[in-house]
Amino acid sequence: PQGRAMIERAKLGNNCRVLLRTIVARHKWSFLGAMLLQTIATGLTFVNVVLLNQLLGYMQSVFTGKPGISETSAYVIVAMMFVNPMINSLLVSHSNRFALGAQVRIRADLASALYRKALRLSSEYVIFVVLLWCFCGAFCVAFCGAVRIAVCIAVCIAVCIAVCCCV
Repeated sequence: PQGRAMIERAKLGNNCRVLLRTIVARHKWSFLGAMLLQTIATGLTFVNVVLLNQLLGYMQSVFTGKPGISETSAYVIVAMMFVNPMINSLLVSHSNRFALGAQVRIRADLASALYRKALRLSSEYVIFVVLLWCFCGAFCVAFCGAVRIAVCIAVCIAVCIAVCCCV
C-alpha cells in the first residue's frame, strides 16, 4: 500500500525525492530474484571444491587400502561434479535475465517519467531533458554489458534527480 502511494505521488510529480524508494518498491522482486539466484550460483561454485576433496579422499583410500567412501558414492560425486557447472550456468543466466528485465523496466519507467516532466516544462528545458536522457541511454547501452545494472540505474537516477531538482 505504501509503495503504491509513493508511485502515485511520483507519477503526479509531487515528490521527486522518493525516486529511489519508488524504483525499489516497484522492482524489488526482480532484484531479489536475481540476487537470490546469483547467491545460489556463487555458493555452488564452492561445492565443486568440496566434491573434489571427497573424490581425492576416495582415491587416497583406494591406494592406501584404508576404508573410505564406497565406489558408488565416488560415481555419484563424479556425476555431481559434472552436473554442478550446468546448474550453475543456468542459475547465472536466469539471474542475468531477471536483472536485465528489471533494467529495461526501470529505464522505461524513468523515460516515461522524464517525458511527462518534459511535457510540463517550458520549451527551453525540454531540449535539456531530452539530451540528458539520450546521454543516459547511450551510456547504459555502451557500458551495461560490462559494468552491469548498478551503473545504469545510478546514471538514470542521477539524470532524473538532476532534471527534477533543476526545475
